[in-house]
Amino acid sequence: MIDRVFRVNASALNLRSRPSTNGGVLTTLATGQAVARLDDDSHDGWWLVFADIPGDGIYVGFVYSTYLEPVGGAAQPADEADNGTNHDIIFTDDSETREPSRYSNVHEEIHRTTALWTDGWHPEIPENRKFRTDNFSSRSDGTTIKRVVLHITGTDSLEAVKNSFLNGRASAHYLIDKNGLLYQFVSEHHKSWHSGIKGFVQRLYARGDGSWRKYMRYFSWSREYPSNARYYDENLNPVPKGSTAALVARDDGRAWPQYTYFDNRWGHASAPVGWLTDGTDPNNASIGIEILSYGSKSADPNVYTDKMYESLALLVDDICQRHQITKTRDFVVGHEDVNPVERWGWDPNKGFDWNRVLNADGLG
Repeated sequence: MIDRVFRVNASALNLRSRPSTNGGVLTTLATGQAVARLDDDSHDGWWLVFADIPGDGIYVGFVYSTYLEPVGGAAQPADEADNGTNHDIIFTDDSETREPSRYSNVHEEIHRTTALWTDGWHPEIPENRKFRTDNFSSRSDGTTIKRVVLHITGTDSLEAVKNSFLNGRASAHYLIDKNGLLYQFVSEHHKSWHSGIKGFVQRLYARGDGSWRKYMRYFSWSREYPSNARYYDENLNPVPKGSTAALVARDDGRAWPQYTYFDNRWGHASAPVGWLTDGTDPNNASIGIEILSYGSKSADPNVYTDKMYESLALLVDDICQRHQITKTRDFVVGHEDVNPVERWGWDPNKGFDWNRVLNADGLG
């Protein structure tokens, strides 16, 4: 007789919509979570189970049987034993075993598949890491996703980002933390608010002569402005440094050296990346990904971690595959590329290794 009630004996285990690692993640079961087996079919090691999760709800889906044990402690039937090929466990940092899938690492599973993409929510991200914000708007009719835009959050606090995206006036489609865990806030079908350009900055770009390089956005917290800098309001009227300042210029009226990074990447382009082809709103034709980090001017494995790079590279590859985006620096860009006046080389900053993102496995 086959046992019916089991518990999870792994640190965490995905419950999926289909008996495969390509099945969408319905939820993630914690250690000790009880499940009831609903039929006697093996499904190549995948069991159809029922789970009642306190505070969350009732789920029916498939789990890989190796990581279940009978509540009575008996071993599972021999014909259900692990064959070493279909693991679906989410391992913690101290685990020594890893999933064999090329498109998944120890923390996240991103697969090249369009299955279950019916509402723009990534089927491989568990529901407990999806935070559905109201901070989004519709894309223009006929919009094609053309770019992926990467950012740093300017904080390492997940709660601060959640508060900003859920209660403020900003958002991104995805967030990735130092451990490589992915979070989603906005459906890919919609436009998130990750790269908006202020109207007075748009007017600088619209000149079409590259003279925007003479200005940087004024932020009261920035220490990059020299003591003899000149300050202007949104209409380019001279103002004292302070609350009415919107832009900052050099005393000699020349271009800021902070834009050297832009010219090295894009030549002396007259406008930011996408301005002449995608329109004045970078959000409309892009997917925005935030990196939970302060960023760094130099390579720092504590700021841009291996796990972050691995999952980020997989996600970028996945997005580019599904939206038929060419995975090059022309189309996988930073906030600093689509709006240099407001980010001038620090988003995601100089220490970020673009080659590791453009490499599908994230290993450099």
